Amino acid sequence: MVLLETALTFIIVFAILVVFHELGHFWAARAYKIPVEEFAVGFGPKLITLAKRGTTEYTIRAIPMGGFVRIRGMEIEDTDQAEASGKAPGEASTDKEDGFNKRPVLQRFIVILAGPIASLLLGYLAYVVLFSIWGRPTLNATIGALIEGKPAQAAGLRVGDRVLDIDATPVTIETLVATIDASQGRPMDIHVVGVDQQDRHVSVTALKDDDSGKPVYRIGIRPSLSFEACSMLEAWMEAAKTTALYGQKLSAIVKAGKTKDAVGGPVGIARTFHDMAGTGVQTRIELLASLSLSLFIFNLFPIPVLDGGHLMIFTIEAIRRRRLSPVTMQRAYMGGMAIMGTLFIAMLWNDIAKWLFIKH
Repeated sequence: MVLLETALTFIIVFAILVVFHELGHFWAARAYKIPVEEFAVGFGPKLITLAKRGTTEYTIRAIPMGGFVRIRGMEIEDTDQAEASGKAPGEASTDKEDGFNKRPVLQRFIVILAGPIASLLLGYLAYVVLFSIWGRPTLNATIGALIEGKPAQAAGLRVGDRVLDIDATPVTIETLVATIDASQGRPMDIHVVGVDQQDRHVSVTALKDDDSGKPVYRIGIRPSLSFEACSMLEAWMEAAKTTALYGQKLSAIVKAGKTKDAVGGPVGIARTFHDMAGTGVQTRIELLASLSLSLFIFNLFPIPVLDGGHLMIFTIEAIRRRRLSPVTMQRAYMGGMAIMGTLFIAMLWNDIAKWLFIKH
């Protein structure tokens, strides 16, 4: 049952992320009257054609991971195909007058940038929904889930308990994990107030967890945000602040050289969804928001094949006042694919090292 819930949540969240991102490209292309030939959810063989409106075919494909919009005049032919069709390598396979590659550099820049902007907007709107329905987050350290068989559950802590202090030291959601780790396996007196508003003191001894290769003392709880009621205006403002704070945290991670520990690949993301099983709707919305903001930032990396790589190429074109040669474009995209392949393998290895107890 947990596995089914994890899989369904994973598919639904990623479908929302991809569809919203691709809608950014789609709407911008349509605004400039650049024909969009297909809007697909998923990859692989085409399963269903939902509809066809104008030049656009709306489809669902077999592999429910990702999606794409196929904009006319944006595909790049390889050398063999180009020679067979009488085009230069790298020339668009549907290079018609109304196609993407015939448009001014500013229009192409905006169409590509619209995808990441849509991801940024989705992350922001997810926070707006979260805060307007449940209220703005507080720093209260509330237990959102208990891990079966761990010390917290055995000691009698319950979901919804708010941790007030540990060994008489007040804690917040930001200091809870560090305070538990600092106990180094000594018994702790945890003072909580339950959902029934009754105070309790619970003695818990944290256990060493070597899963990440860096020993950390844990008691087997997953904190969750608690919320306090706020107005709609406050929800919009809090969402803007939280979105900006997310970007600042990622920037701090990169500057501190801790990207390896923070970046998750497919295994790490799947584990996150699995750990989320049984938690509330607000936890899923919060995850949707953070993943969408991560997608916004990741897509802006200046790597050819990513949106940021396209934007870098368009910027070079604007400065040079002429396009890069087809051969240079083809080499750039081949290099980008190599970089992405290397990143994927590195993230996969990092995930395996974390979750299969490999020390690194």
